[in-house]
Amino acid sequence: TNGGYSDDMTDTLQFAEAVGRKKMAEELGVLPTAVSNAVGRSTFPPAWYFTCKRLAEDIGIACPRALFGQRPLDSSHMVNLDSGVNKSKHGDAGEKS
Repeated sequence: TNGGYSDDMTDTLQFAEAVGRKKMAEELGVLPTAVSNAVGRSTFPPAWYFTCKRLAEDIGIACPRALFGQRPLDSSHMVNLDSGVNKSKHGDAGEKS
């Protein structure tokens, strides 16, 4: 069972209960009180995202970015870093002639 957590839920309490607060704390390298405090604030620190995503994948649940104060990626706000940049057509810089 996944602790009653469904993929469309975006609640820190439900997420922490599904994964397990103790497991989260151990994997994140924080005290269990840090997890409880984040649940109380209804948001996890953004730095926890990738660890929590892995924990969620391990038990087959979603890990919405919204739990970490992040909005889903929106391409209308993306910056095209390739525009106006001259790319070398001479191959890898590490190649020897």
